[in-house]
Amino acid sequence: MRRLFLLLFWFVELPVAVVGALLLLFWFWSGSDQSLASALKQAGRYLPPGHTLVAEDVRGTLRQGGHIGLLRWEKNGLSVQARQVDVVWRPMELLNRRLQLDTLHVAELTIDDQSPNSGAAPLNDLVLPFQADLAFVIDRLRWTGPPALEANALSGRYRFDMSRHQLTLDRAQVAAGNYQAQATLLARAPMTLDLQVQGKLQAPIGGKSIALDASATLRGPLSVPKVVLSLLAELAPEQSKTSAPNTSQAMRATVSAHIDPWAAQPVNDAQASFTRLDLAFLWPAAPQTQLTGNAQVQPQGNGWQAQIDLVNRLAGPWDTRRVPVDSAKARVEFAADRWHIRSLAADSAGGRIKAQGTLVAGAALGGLSDWQGEVQLQGVNPALLHSQLAPARLDGDLQARAEKNAIVFDARLLPSGPQPAASPLQGLRLQQASAKGRWADGWLQLQQLQLQTDDAQLQGQLDLQLASWSARGQLRLSAPGAQAQMSGQLGAQEGAGDLALQIADAAKTTRWLARLPKAPATLAQLGLQGRGELALHWQGGWQPLQSGRGIEPTLQVSVKVPQLDLRPPGQNTTQNLRLRDLQAELSGRLSALSLQAGGNLLRGTQSAQLALQAQGGRAASGDWRVVANELRLQLQDSLRPGPWSLRLRQPLALDWQDAASGGTLRSGAGEADLTGPLPGMATLAWQPVRWSCCVRNELVSRGQLRGLSMAWLELLGDTQLANLGLIGNLVFVFRDFSEGVRL
Repeated sequence: MRRLFLLLFWFVELPVAVVGALLLLFWFWSGSDQSLASALKQAGRYLPPGHTLVAEDVRGTLRQGGHIGLLRWEKNGLSVQARQVDVVWRPMELLNRRLQLDTLHVAELTIDDQSPNSGAAPLNDLVLPFQADLAFVIDRLRWTGPPALEANALSGRYRFDMSRHQLTLDRAQVAAGNYQAQATLLARAPMTLDLQVQGKLQAPIGGKSIALDASATLRGPLSVPKVVLSLLAELAPEQSKTSAPNTSQAMRATVSAHIDPWAAQPVNDAQASFTRLDLAFLWPAAPQTQLTGNAQVQPQGNGWQAQIDLVNRLAGPWDTRRVPVDSAKARVEFAADRWHIRSLAADSAGGRIKAQGTLVAGAALGGLSDWQGEVQLQGVNPALLHSQLAPARLDGDLQARAEKNAIVFDARLLPSGPQPAASPLQGLRLQQASAKGRWADGWLQLQQLQLQTDDAQLQGQLDLQLASWSARGQLRLSAPGAQAQMSGQLGAQEGAGDLALQIADAAKTTRWLARLPKAPATLAQLGLQGRGELALHWQGGWQPLQSGRGIEPTLQVSVKVPQLDLRPPGQNTTQNLRLRDLQAELSGRLSALSLQAGGNLLRGTQSAQLALQAQGGRAASGDWRVVANELRLQLQDSLRPGPWSLRLRQPLALDWQDAASGGTLRSGAGEADLTGPLPGMATLAWQPVRWSCCVRNELVSRGQLRGLSMAWLELLGDTQLANLGLIGNLVFVFRDFSEGVRL
């Protein structure tokens, strides 16, 4: 019996002893320096599927708390990240089913919600398995949005006593306001919520500041079946200073509403009135405004309707953080999970905008859900919508709708009466601009594009991908005296296409170009006459041209000008420059181009005939180098003996270096043979040449003209130099071209 008693004793006491030993070991382990890091690591392994927990730079003990450099939790697109977290807690309180955190300090807390919008599920209770009491301090809180929100210097306390949640926010700074809040929520049905918020703000008015009081209350049950929360919010000058000067110019706002947070459209009814309301003052991410008006939301059948009437005294372009709307009236209805914009009329951007449309509840334009809309413009100035757009006065209309995975649109713009002085439409004389197309997968596809002026037309198809600066399509231009066609594609690394330009009457084309916006004033004075054509084929992308890296594009360019006359400004017709039978062929990669060119240039009784073969291209540094393998130049004056011919003896290298202070052209030493109408040959030799331009024109070189026949000089003049017995060579020096040439 004794042995049986001892056996039973050890059978009972041994597990107790083992458990006690394990608890003792756990107690000692929880006080070790690595216990907090190990516990967080193990906790991440036991999270439900789809949850992740990452902790970095962890120091401290599980028994007392410690420091966490980075703590990030993620679930289905929702990310909560805390940096520089300090925790002090009482783990022994867990034995009393109580979580006690004496200190929870977070330097930065970021919440990024990219989870699918599936709607919130109704609640009937929110009960924790233990009581809770924690004091918290958050230096910076960031909600990435949209819309984005940032708060600083938050401090408060949270408590849960198994029947009620209590939150006290002692301080929070949002934009220009300091706020406090108190909230209670019953843990079980009816889950009554009582939230109160108070704030103090300093609003600038006329170079001074005035104190404003902000308050809000939200009360009501959260559990089904009857969920109605009552909201009341007010913003007004501080009551103790209502008699202070400038309070009549202060911001004021009142909002009341009944809300069902679990419904697809949570607002049942609402009323709002506001005076000189600046949204940016309350929310820095919002634009600057000065709104005065009212808005109402009222039930209508199984939905509701809203009416808005407002005036904005601080309108401006979007990119200046303003709203380009001076006043607006709108009527919106919500029924059967659809928004219906019955009417929207706004005075905007110097004109008037009208709109109407339909949108499925919870959908967004970027989501390509079921929606459609129509907008009409009257006298709208694009420069007042966005400061980077050119000023103009436009009428037009736009229809757009969602279709499968794309936005389909049809847009038309027309000039509206007299144009502003700086408008590009002043000389363009636009009659109509229209585009039909779609936006899908990042591509803007203009399936029908047309620009029509009184004497020119641009039409075709064009696809643009703005993110990668890629384009493809076909365009045709008909202008006075000219025709142009372009087809192909162009991307960062790939592309291929053709451009053809035919000029049948250069005079008409020049007059048309001179009338276009931003055209140089000298263009109208050139007096061009003639015809010509250009053909261009490219293979490759644009990025290597910009960065100098990657596969260079290949070019093939052909220019033919049978006849072209140019009259310099202020000159009579006898001084016209006449270009005849010009042909040029350029081909190859940008770093290895080949050029063949030839043609005739005439002026008065003088003529020049040129034949050139050259190779070269752009170096990796961005400088250009050209080697003229063959150069022949023949000069003739019908009033003097001739012709005179100049021909290179060996290839000549030319280098162009571009800099902010101007460009510099350099060539190596070289020689050329000079022949004339009489027997003999002279040699033109020069040392390296340097020509600087733009900031200061300067030509520096030295050379000789050897073997000069005195008979040539007699041919050009009347002096019998040979009879004087003169022989020799001519030495010349070029220096400081801006002050002339010294020989």
